[in-house]
Amino acid sequence: MDELVRKAIAFEEKGQQLYEKLAEESTHSLARTLFANLAIDEQHHAKWIQKLHKSLSDEEGSSDALSVGSRKPIEGRMREAFERLQRQTDPPDSDNVKGLVLAMKLEKEALALYREILDGGPPPQETAFLEKILEEEWQHLEALRNVHAYLTNTGEWFDVEESGRWNWMNI
Repeated sequence: MDELVRKAIAFEEKGQQLYEKLAEESTHSLARTLFANLAIDEQHHAKWIQKLHKSLSDEEGSSDALSVGSRKPIEGRMREAFERLQRQTDPPDSDNVKGLVLAMKLEKEALALYREILDGGPPPQETAFLEKILEEEWQHLEALRNVHAYLTNTGEWFDVEESGRWNWMNI
């Protein structure tokens, strides 16, 4: 299990670094805000993993391994940012779109990694953690898809399952 923990922490740190870089380079306010929020989330995930691993390694264990600190769901944070930034008319450029595509690929890899670990049949406490982190990674992917669709203004917006589309972003 130690190898899986190291792999998961390294993956989260890689994600944090990528999102920090994309936030710094992004020319679009909404994309920059999304990347900055995702970087913070990935940092939280690495801390969760470290805390869970430590609690499982301790002889007494700890039942609060998931309480590293929760944040408002990404959709709520992005909705606040969207409402705040709506008056700005930053034109999307190809680098923003490429960054979003790269980020979506990373989130799909994260989902696959955690699904693989979960499918290995971990103990109940780890299962609860993995289900929580899988949900957050799925929300990240939805956020990236929504901002990508918003910036590219394609028909893709209407192809997304209604439950995954942020209707409040309608242009």
